[in-house]
Amino acid sequence: MFWFTIAIVAGITGLMVKLYFPILLMIGLMVMTQIRKEPTIGSWFLKKILVLSIVISMIVVFFDLPALIDNVIGLRLAAVKTYNFSLTELINNFKQEGLLLKLILVLIVETILITVFKKLNRMVVWLLLWLFCHFLYVLSFRPVFLHHLSLIYPPLVITIIYLYRLLLPDRYSYTGQLILLSYLVTLTILSIKLPSQSLSIKEKKLIELIKKQTVKNDKIVTDESKFYYLSGRLPAPALVDLSIVRIETGKITTDQFEAIIERERPKLIILWNGRLLRLIKDQQWLEKLGYSLVVSYQKDKLIYGKSF
Repeated sequence: MFWFTIAIVAGITGLMVKLYFPILLMIGLMVMTQIRKEPTIGSWFLKKILVLSIVISMIVVFFDLPALIDNVIGLRLAAVKTYNFSLTELINNFKQEGLLLKLILVLIVETILITVFKKLNRMVVWLLLWLFCHFLYVLSFRPVFLHHLSLIYPPLVITIIYLYRLLLPDRYSYTGQLILLSYLVTLTILSIKLPSQSLSIKEKKLIELIKKQTVKNDKIVTDESKFYYLSGRLPAPALVDLSIVRIETGKITTDQFEAIIERERPKLIILWNGRLLRLIKDQQWLEKLGYSLVVSYQKDKLIYGKSF
């Protein structure tokens, strides 16, 4: 019961980070299988389905559902048409993720031990299928960037902990839960501290500049999304995702970008990693809108501020 609840929580978490297609499929199949084989716990599953339905309903109410679907499905399909799959690039990314490779090795060893000394129960099969679905989801990205591999970690870690618990004697049954809890706490702490600790000197100066030039509710536009979080400033909603994939697949064009800037009039426009340079063909256009160059860290790292 504990591990299935963890899987549900992880599933809902995944739902918020665009992983809901494999997760909803796995949860749906799991529910149907369990209710059919164990009708007495049907009401328990129905309660979980109710919670899941409430979460989905909240997403429908508070988010722009057509835009969400287009960003998840439409963008993936457009990327598949634009980019070719590169096995070499995928292998190189896995080589750089040493921790991921070690965890996969641990999982393989655990699975072999479970198969030899124990028995693969239904929960193990579901967890392995969940992990496999995440792996397929990562393969669906075009191109596959290094950070996409992080999507494999949640089901991988949970599966490893569950198998670890199965391999332990009963008197150590809570060890796996303790390790999982420690992992979640550590991950939370790192997610809060690491971004600010890994900033370069230029990035730290930029964060200070953003806070000095704007107030809390001012909107800014940048092609480096971490600056929104670290500065505590809001993005223009239509320009939250300025990924290279969206730009190169035509999901955001220069005309659309200019129209959004004219409508939203953000306080700062920060050209940082080269993506906005692909959209802003003529920087004099910014000056016509009343923006002036505030600071230039390099020829391609420019910060424009509203001078009206």
